[in-house]
Amino acid sequence: MQKLIASRTSVGLLALLLVLGAVASGIQEARADYVYFDDFSEDDAVNDSYWHSPFVEEVPPVHLEGLLAYIDGINERALGFYDGFEPNSEAYLSYSFPIEGASPGIEGGILRFEVPIAWHRPPQGLLILTVSYEGASGGFTDTMTNAGVFEYALTPSVPCERVYVHFVAGGMALDDLSVTLCSTTPVDDATWSGIKALYR
Repeated sequence: MQKLIASRTSVGLLALLLVLGAVASGIQEARADYVYFDDFSEDDAVNDSYWHSPFVEEVPPVHLEGLLAYIDGINERALGFYDGFEPNSEAYLSYSFPIEGASPGIEGGILRFEVPIAWHRPPQGLLILTVSYEGASGGFTDTMTNAGVFEYALTPSVPCERVYVHFVAGGMALDDLSVTLCSTTPVDDATWSGIKALYR
């Protein structure tokens, strides 16, 4: 019987040490708590983006403004960006993540997307990506002129509430857009009370 009690005590102490170790490693723990993905097989981009060029079923031969249209790539459907005939009339597509609204405490994440070979030929233009953070510095801009899969670390200087992702392009396509966000979650009073109770 004493061995059984000792065994239970050891298990309890081990659990306590694991909890205290997790707390010691940081009062705030980062976790992936938001994931967004769009392969453009449906029409989600129309509703999920907060600002975008007009979406059209078919691109007319002559159009002054930038347009967005779903196209067939080599392997699957993608979103095509068509620039207009006026100067600086590239198509644009802008997101605010999380889509559902502000989420205080976003400390980082990953942005990933593909520039596919579309229209059965390589990309014919350029795609400009701009990332910014609400209430924090650390944003960046990059330009793609070739097909490929691109991945970027999202690193605001301080935890923020939103991550803005803005695409501007002409003669390019976008596919398999994914965003993963991590938030800082403080250890709350209830957790501390539980730790103290175990320690007693």
